[in-house]
Amino acid sequence: EGDLANMPIRWALIHPENENVCYVATELGVLYTEKLDGANTKWEPAGTNLPNLRIDMLRYRASDKTFLIATHGRGLFTAKNIEGSYALHYTERGPRNVGGRTRTIMFDPNDPSGKKLWAGSVSGGLWVTNNIDSAAHFYFPPADKFNARLYPNPSVNGISKLEIALPNSQEVKVNLYDTKGSLVLRLFEGMARDNLNLPIDLNGLADEYYIIKIWAGKEEKSFKIINK
Repeated sequence: EGDLANMPIRWALIHPENENVCYVATELGVLYTEKLDGANTKWEPAGTNLPNLRIDMLRYRASDKTFLIATHGRGLFTAKNIEGSYALHYTERGPRNVGGRTRTIMFDPNDPSGKKLWAGSVSGGLWVTNNIDSAAHFYFPPADKFNARLYPNPSVNGISKLEIALPNSQEVKVNLYDTKGSLVLRLFEGMARDNLNLPIDLNGLADEYYIIKIWAGKEEKSFKIINK
């Protein structure tokens, strides 16, 4: 541990070109040491432009010496060593289009470019991007049946978001009902394909449970939502 502060450490990564250099994912960003030396080990921030937030996981892409950092609350960052140093220069990669709580990440082993990335529990569920080296756009992977995610739940200031991923073009209908089964709002009705993003505005409604029902083709899903 050396002089490492008393806080959770969620991941560790030895630099593949120097086994004395180690990076750790902490509650306050990424720390590193250039000399693992038992009780004499000295830790310091691995670069200065990463926010002081919880880091859940670290990965390394050997083909171009790129680090990947999964945060809790700010999505993903990539980083490379600053020339002549083992410190890191970071670039924020998103996801910008969904919440940023990232629990686990994996480069797609079937993608020779090393740019396709899978991310688990980014605002819930499994997401994928085809190019982590850009301002990454994450999306639900296509499936044989439609998937849906509702967040935040309870709503925040009366607002939630419904994400629907469709395997193909389908007729979609989304309604909001009260607990007695009475129709409150018609949220969407029409043809849709790929991802359908619906804001759910509950402002003006009572603070209580509601039911969101989704019909896509011959399938149906329901969600309970709390208005606060």
